[in-house]
Amino acid sequence: MSARNLASLVGLCAASAFAFAPACAFAVPSVTLHAGFNPERLGKSTTVNLRIRVAPGAEPIPPPLTEAEVRYPAGLDPQLSGLGIEACTVAPLETAGVGACPPDSVMGEGQAIAEFLIAHRVVRELAQITAVRTTEQEGHLTMLMYVYDETAVSAQLILTGRLLPAGGPFAGLLDIQVPLLKSLPGTPDVSVAEIQLGLGPETLTYSETIAGKLVHYIPEGIALPKRCPPGGFPFAVTLGFANGAHAQAGTAVPCPPSAARHL
Repeated sequence: MSARNLASLVGLCAASAFAFAPACAFAVPSVTLHAGFNPERLGKSTTVNLRIRVAPGAEPIPPPLTEAEVRYPAGLDPQLSGLGIEACTVAPLETAGVGACPPDSVMGEGQAIAEFLIAHRVVRELAQITAVRTTEQEGHLTMLMYVYDETAVSAQLILTGRLLPAGGPFAGLLDIQVPLLKSLPGTPDVSVAEIQLGLGPETLTYSETIAGKLVHYIPEGIALPKRCPPGGFPFAVTLGFANGAHAQAGTAVPCPPSAARHL
């Protein structure tokens, strides 16, 4: 997959939204959301795992993605976790990839599945995602989403996600804006079929120097509340697409069995 096609992986359109809209005005995707915790222990740190699946409407593949908002439940606070104790910036990511960032800046990992058309045949490709902490924007915790194809060093994309306040049963939301960029001339746009992302220590190892010795350790994750709300922990996602369509999905992580009797 080329670098430009990988850029389309997260929903980049080869034409302007205005030009694209008439052809895709009725292509409304269907979105499903799955969320989970590992481990599922109230009052303890955990990894929050998210899986977003996008199915096309009337078209063979979904329209390109332009924005995503993932809402997470009250009681979860990524800012108070032990994740991302150092910051990375765009420059080292662009020049040398995630290996150029401080290891202690990584907050989570995942992958994305792309779909694109070749001679009316749907082709699927896999890319990796690494989320690293970067400098705050307007006082909000900010992450860089580094999307890359392991089979092609030059194929990479960097997105910015901010943690913002949210109302209702939610503590906040992760807001990701995806710019519209051109893909390769004469080729169909690449769309997102699935995104998986885990924020937490499940796959992470940090290090620090203690008494002159380098010590490796597993960082603290996002703390689960000590009590589970009735109906479980709610999550929701809203996706915006280049054709102007929006799709939403919600789910709830059930209360751990040991917590049910305390509700």
